[in-house]
Amino acid sequence: MTDTALSAPLAAAEPAWQDGQRKDAKDVRDCVAVARRTLRQAAEEAIALPDATVDAVISTERALDGGGLTAEQESRFWKAYAYIRANVATTTSLRRRYNGGFLVLLAFLMLVQAAFISATSLIDGIKTEWSIVRDYTLSQTEFCKSLAEPAAAAPAATTAAAEKPARPAAPAGKTNNCPARTITEPEYHTALIQLRSYDHLLESYSFLLPGTALDEAEIARSNTAGTVREYKHYVHMGALVNIRHFMELFILPALYGALGACAFVLRKFSYDMRDGTLTSDSGIRYGLRISIGILSGLIIHWFVRPAEGGDPGSAATVGAAVQNLSRYALSFVAGYGSEIVFNILDRLVAALAPSRQGEPSQATAPAKAEAKANEAKVAGR
Repeated sequence: MTDTALSAPLAAAEPAWQDGQRKDAKDVRDCVAVARRTLRQAAEEAIALPDATVDAVISTERALDGGGLTAEQESRFWKAYAYIRANVATTTSLRRRYNGGFLVLLAFLMLVQAAFISATSLIDGIKTEWSIVRDYTLSQTEFCKSLAEPAAAAPAATTAAAEKPARPAAPAGKTNNCPARTITEPEYHTALIQLRSYDHLLESYSFLLPGTALDEAEIARSNTAGTVREYKHYVHMGALVNIRHFMELFILPALYGALGACAFVLRKFSYDMRDGTLTSDSGIRYGLRISIGILSGLIIHWFVRPAEGGDPGSAATVGAAVQNLSRYALSFVAGYGSEIVFNILDRLVAALAPSRQGEPSQATAPAKAEAKANEAKVAGR
């Protein structure tokens, strides 16, 4: 084959190769321009970058302006470009996402907590006023009046007082439910007024309570045991109690767990941003951490008993409801350090899991593996 025959295909391929080289150089120039803009953004937002990364971008730009770019310079540039995109872009997006998300979560948690304390206060107030009305009603019965008459009669003398007959016992088949304290009529009327005001508050909660849309005409036709107002009171009261329990058992623990996880993510994010260890998948890992924190907050809440003397959510006063926040503090801690919760669960499962005869149990297997690793390190020295 002659030289002319060989040179013809090479001559035809040379323009295509030159076009590819120019296209690659244009791509590198475009990426260098993006890197320069990203460096400026990092400087404006006070994001620290290693000196070697900045030098790689600047040296590549000057090499392209000079018409020559070595393979080593291009390799350094692409590594620096990947680092800049992973850290600056990720830092900017994650900073806005998690700072804003944390503030939204905190505001929502405060609203739910305020609603929970308000509902607890309302329920306890209704119970207190109803107890006054009940005690007054019982005290007006013939049986309770008969018990109160001997106590009301003042003894004529000390001797007569000593000889005063004992308080009569309740008749057969009837328990003594009479109030220990005498409720006056003004107290009774005050309690009724207070209950009417609480009913108005219950109606204001009705738009948040499911299944409380009532047909007053239908209630008036079918309800013969009480008035429409009493029927609506019990419906709204029951719905409010259920919602309050649901908030305490599920919503608040999950929110406090998410808040603890957000605190961990923000702390870890600040360290990663300072050390320049952010990667393109940091956002995914942080999002998973928040999901795990929500689950940890729920789990730790299941293992904590309610306050003594009551079912979940029962509190005598608003102060007692605020003191009950210690359970949610544990949910916050569980969300922040979810490893503790899952470590406890792993130990519990390992203690309950049966081990085969002659085989190490799940609880002792990690310890033995660690001991063997330590022995191998000592033998290798």
